[in-house]
Amino acid sequence: MPAFDELVFHENFEEHQAHAGRRVVTRVEALEAWDGDRRMIPNRKSQRAQYLMLGYTAAGRPITVVLLEARARGTWRAYTAWDTKPTDR
Repeated sequence: MPAFDELVFHENFEEHQAHAGRRVVTRVEALEAWDGDRRMIPNRKSQRAQYLMLGYTAAGRPITVVLLEARARGTWRAYTAWDTKPTDR
């Protein structure tokens, strides 16, 4: 498993979600999940993003964040996010 040291955001992180018609996961909520008890799951090989992060916001909202590997080792770029389905928890 690679290092997960730092989380950065795609410039359109929240817009990707709104465009897809989903309830928006904010950058603050994604960082709360990053800093909390999170699970990193390898994404399907057919997908561009390498990992999915499953975690909880400070308010207890379960979220999934799509992570793309950034140029700097250990740094990951959050591309989009959504509410985690009960079957994925």
